[in-house]
Amino acid sequence: MVVIFSKEVQSAAREDATPEQLATLYGETVAYAGRYEVAGQEGRHFPDVSTHPAYLGETLRRPFVLTGRRISLFSAATGQTLTWDKID
Repeated sequence: MVVIFSKEVQSAAREDATPEQLATLYGETVAYAGRYEVAGQEGRHFPDVSTHPAYLGETLRRPFVLTGRRISLFSAATGQTLTWDKID
């Protein structure tokens, strides 16, 4: 699985961006990928790669609620709930 979080409105990256501008841009996004498993009402993510080094080797626990065609996933780290609707 792959997870990518970013600000709602990201800064624009230009070809001639300075290192400081790039650092700001990269700081607006967190991404990771790896295995996952489901145990009861909890998803567990096992990042193999990540833009946030502290995630490597960790188990990220994400409680979720599945209601019909909608899943809501909660992140204690950010206090945010992400919701997806399945579409055909």
